[in-house]
Amino acid sequence: MIKAVTFDLGNTLLRQDNIDWKKLEKAGFLNHINIFSKQNLSHPTLKEWNDKYDQVAAQFSKIAERSHLEIPVEKIFQTLREYFNIPPAISTHNLLSTFFIPLMNARLLMDHAQDVLQHVSDRNLRCGVISNTVVPGFLAREVLERLEIARYFDFTLFSSDCLFSKPHPMMFNIALARLGIKPSQALHVGDQADKDVAGAQTVGMKTVWINHDRKKANKIKPDYEIFSLNELPALIKKI
Repeated sequence: MIKAVTFDLGNTLLRQDNIDWKKLEKAGFLNHINIFSKQNLSHPTLKEWNDKYDQVAAQFSKIAERSHLEIPVEKIFQTLREYFNIPPAISTHNLLSTFFIPLMNARLLMDHAQDVLQHVSDRNLRCGVISNTVVPGFLAREVLERLEIARYFDFTLFSSDCLFSKPHPMMFNIALARLGIKPSQALHVGDQADKDVAGAQTVGMKTVWINHDRKKANKIKPDYEIFSLNELPALIKKI
């Protein structure tokens, strides 16, 4: 019998199909250039700022992929601040917040997400988030508040905060420690078999793979497979 359900966010509870990453990234960079201009600072052009960001992000991304360790996006902006001699008056925290504003405003719930979370709550199951994201946790939590689903979660765990990323088992072990339950009593739900299913199974959690595209399963076999989030309540009743 399960006592808790943990969820991935992107493409599980939050939509991804409406996100144009490059467009939103550019809007974030424009926010930075506007800040520099208002402060009458000598600053890089939009292209120079964007190109340097891409270069630094690519370097950190290679490290993250090899190690399953999340490189805080703060480090990218710290590197940019030092490279372009941005004064301390414009903090890394300020750059982070203004960069992610367009993305945060664009996030929307998946269909049925609120109903599913309410079902989990009605069954008195504990509930949490285990999410890979470069977005700092304090901003990601603001999105959950804006979408009115934060109240459903006993905890939220973001790779940007704990510095591990799925499928690293530490992400799931931290979640289990916060829940205070055995791995077999927890069910993890996500859309990426190689990250959500593989990682959760490594520590002994039960898994649900949301196979939106009805892909053929590879070597990673989930305990349960559904094709839409709205199938989850019926499945939970059977477990």
